[in-house]
Amino acid sequence: MKNLSYKCCPHFCIGEYYHNHVAMLEMLVYLTDSPRSRRNVALSNILLTIYFILKVYVSSVVRPDQVKENKDWKDYNNYEVYNPNDFILDRNTNAGKSNNDRVLERVLLKDQKLETITIWGKAAISSYFWEHIIGGTRNVDEFDPSIYSSEVTTSRCHFLYKEGPGLSIMRKPSIEFGILVLILNGRTKEKVSESQEWINYVKSLPNSPKVIVIMLGNENCDNGWIDDYLFPNGPIYGVFLTYDDPSIDEKVKFQWPLGVATYRHFPLFNLNETAVMQSRKFLCNLQATNYANSSRSELFSVLKSSETAQKYCKIEERKQWQSHETPESSTAYSGILLHSDLTLCPAGINTETYRVYEALAAGSIPVVEDTPSKGSCDNAIGWRLLKEMKAPVIWTEDWNELDRLLRRESQMKLKEKVRRRRKLLNWYEWFKLRNRDRFLSFVYSLMN
Repeated sequence: MKNLSYKCCPHFCIGEYYHNHVAMLEMLVYLTDSPRSRRNVALSNILLTIYFILKVYVSSVVRPDQVKENKDWKDYNNYEVYNPNDFILDRNTNAGKSNNDRVLERVLLKDQKLETITIWGKAAISSYFWEHIIGGTRNVDEFDPSIYSSEVTTSRCHFLYKEGPGLSIMRKPSIEFGILVLILNGRTKEKVSESQEWINYVKSLPNSPKVIVIMLGNENCDNGWIDDYLFPNGPIYGVFLTYDDPSIDEKVKFQWPLGVATYRHFPLFNLNETAVMQSRKFLCNLQATNYANSSRSELFSVLKSSETAQKYCKIEERKQWQSHETPESSTAYSGILLHSDLTLCPAGINTETYRVYEALAAGSIPVVEDTPSKGSCDNAIGWRLLKEMKAPVIWTEDWNELDRLLRRESQMKLKEKVRRRRKLLNWYEWFKLRNRDRFLSFVYSLMN
């Protein structure tokens, strides 16, 4: 565990005060667990008194139901880049825990009754939610290799996660606990039908649980079908939805990030892989399918006419979209992001694309096309989350301005690029923690 101050995340860390007393607590656990001799009775009594004082103090600091949003969260520039797993107690990785981690678990979880939350992942965004946002792992189930399963414990609840083709209605999975998180795909009519089957199945269970849905929405924001299942008419108490649906109210329906394309094997980078301090090979990159009569077609034309782009940028144009990548092509794609100062992010059917989050993860500044989405989306608030959380990206409404931008970027000194890259990576870690906090806050509200 890193010695980070309390502002890092109210649900998962207990602040510098605890870490400064880890050694004392380890001694206390040893003394109180071992047979007492006359010689150490007085000492152990003193330490027990100190322990209970600390326990009361720490619990008053870390109880999530008493914590409001910390104002310091918004000052993400003061954060150090760190691994979100530092604040997770993952029972599948006990073997790798340090003594401090084990003491932390014993102190926090001893004599506590934690509520169990079940998570069933039936959409490609499941992996992004579990690994990138929550910080869990995906492990092949020891009883069924067609299922990935994992467990994560917070200060208030215990998450049981499952995903994979083996998680099927035909097998009649059961839930014995009060809250179920369903991760569903609502992008196409076929996927909507599958999602409805899952919701109806859960609704038919004895003692139907309270349901939270995290949903890959329709790219035209045609998501009205989910309303029929909202409480009190159905079992769903809250929906976390991708894309800028106009019905999002941050009370029952919440904006949720699309994330990286884990279904195409996009990796979870560690800090060393992002080469924060080093010069990068490419000024910019674009690896995309060129659709006729789209802004992408316009962008490729601009790049072909730009001397700076032709000299310093990595451009790969595809004529046909590929739904899946080979391990080699996926590695090549992510490698180019890691070696680029900028990543050009034209809109797809919806303005929100995986590419923006992939660039953020790689420390490559996204140049994002800020244009209205088609269909029923809320065009007045495109990219709602990134704009509200002040993402350090470059917005553009006209790709004809790109050549001027690239010429200016080519003159930027490495020191300035490193400073900007650190800011980007810090912001993205903060962004994931902030969304994890939004999700956990809603879960905790249903537990009260």
